[in-house]
Amino acid sequence: MIQQRTRLIAGVGLLVLAALLFSVLVVGGFERSALVYVRWAPTVDEATTTRLEHVLHLRRVEPVPPRTWAYYLTDVSTASIRRVVENPAVEDTHFIDRATFQLDPAAVRGPYVSPWVDVTAFAARTSLLFGIIATALWVIHARSDRRVAASQPRTAVPGTDTSAGGSRSRLDVVFLVLLVAALAVRLFLASTATYIHDEENTSIPLSKTISFSPGSLNLPLRGENHGALPAYLVKASSSLFGTSPLAHRAVHVFFGLCAVLLVYVLTNQMFGSVAARWSAALMAFNEYFLSFSSRATANTPFLVLVTTAVFVFSRFLVTERPAYLYGTAVAAGLAFYCKEHAVLLLPVFLAMLLTPRYRRWLRSAHAYLAVAVFAIAIGPDVLWNLRANPETAKVSYGEATLGQATYAAHLQRIGGFGFSPYPTMFYAHEPMMRLMSYVEGEELPDITPEYHAVNAALGLLLVASVLMTILAPAGHDPRRLFLLFLACGVFAFFTLVKRGDPPFRLAAVSWVWVEATLVPAVILAGGWLAGLTGKWRALAWAFSAIALAYAVDSLTWAAIQ
Repeated sequence: MIQQRTRLIAGVGLLVLAALLFSVLVVGGFERSALVYVRWAPTVDEATTTRLEHVLHLRRVEPVPPRTWAYYLTDVSTASIRRVVENPAVEDTHFIDRATFQLDPAAVRGPYVSPWVDVTAFAARTSLLFGIIATALWVIHARSDRRVAASQPRTAVPGTDTSAGGSRSRLDVVFLVLLVAALAVRLFLASTATYIHDEENTSIPLSKTISFSPGSLNLPLRGENHGALPAYLVKASSSLFGTSPLAHRAVHVFFGLCAVLLVYVLTNQMFGSVAARWSAALMAFNEYFLSFSSRATANTPFLVLVTTAVFVFSRFLVTERPAYLYGTAVAAGLAFYCKEHAVLLLPVFLAMLLTPRYRRWLRSAHAYLAVAVFAIAIGPDVLWNLRANPETAKVSYGEATLGQATYAAHLQRIGGFGFSPYPTMFYAHEPMMRLMSYVEGEELPDITPEYHAVNAALGLLLVASVLMTILAPAGHDPRRLFLLFLACGVFAFFTLVKRGDPPFRLAAVSWVWVEATLVPAVILAGGWLAGLTGKWRALAWAFSAIALAYAVDSLTWAAIQ
């Protein structure tokens, strides 16, 4: 009863707070800046442009040669727009009605002028979201409690248990709400987000070359840089649903939800339902996996298969049934057809088999047969690499023919051993970029600017959870050690790899390479959050909820505008 009252009070309070904050924004007359394009006259030099930008309230976004810049117009009043249009240094504008001095309705809205107004707007949206969630949970649980009360017998026999159905497992309504929300956000992003390079230049064009017709059979094994498995998922998705952006991405959306479900089940087995909900939320709503599981790239199937391998191997650690070893080998082998560095899972599995509890398995045939299953799974790809000539290997994407990267080309991405700051960027992208810019005196190149790393708050939470798990007493659950091996092992490996010089369109180095560490990190973070008590629990839960809300907001709000 107390918990239900807390839900109701929290829900109503947050909705009232949201109404107040939105009222402040409306009454205050705050307006977001607008994205406009300004073409300067040929006679305008750089110094004059800089001065006029300040006078006309134009904040630079990016250059659009020749002589044009994309700007955020921070003062969107009619008088301000008129000053821009009538200034003799301005040759032309876009997204502005030059006759009425009004913004084009299609103009994209950017941030507020003041960061404090931006914070207020975010707080309003977050309060509204959590207010709706808390109120919905109160309604759902209230109805559930009434149904249970209605099923109770009116008179109880002394000495008997009158809790009807008390021994049966209860549906986790909170997780169900999380899963539905994860699906809704992904469907929205998959419908509205523009294609990125890996979609329109790799997965989608390769999928169009796949043919199962007996007369024109074409089943590519590899794409330009990696295995062709992601293209087969796009082919299945487009065959079922069509060729719209959502249709191309539908299967990836489904697989993304499967990863969230696996994380929930494994965390529930290890730490309980509260931890499982947090882990599922951290997996579902962090910027990296949320954005990728809404797109048709190799990242989603790779992470789903890595999660499957982690889940199945965890079952082996608990039950010690050899069937799970073979299942792990199959999952890791399929992940290899998405990205070759799935092979790094094998040393992690071996490290666990070297621990005293499982060392006896190295004296049995099952461990080696499982490796053989992995080798058989990747055998066709290995055979292709042995036969391929790196100079002449080609793949056709419709009308385009591109050189194919072999294992030798991928190994050229490793420039030796040293220190790489890139893995840290997965969990602290902007802080690490600024730090390295300060240390090196120049900006750290980011080869994949269209990818979304987790925000620094979530990154801090995930890294802190792993560190706190390392420092905590060992405990008796071997899965905890396995998750630490995976998180720390993969991260350390790529931290010690210097930038190489690969051929073709292979990225020389990328923070994306440590994406497999996300799976153990969110599981351990869920366990850590659930284990907190007192004021630290309230603070950490509030911090985590706000960081997740910011992650979703940063991806969806711009699209909504």
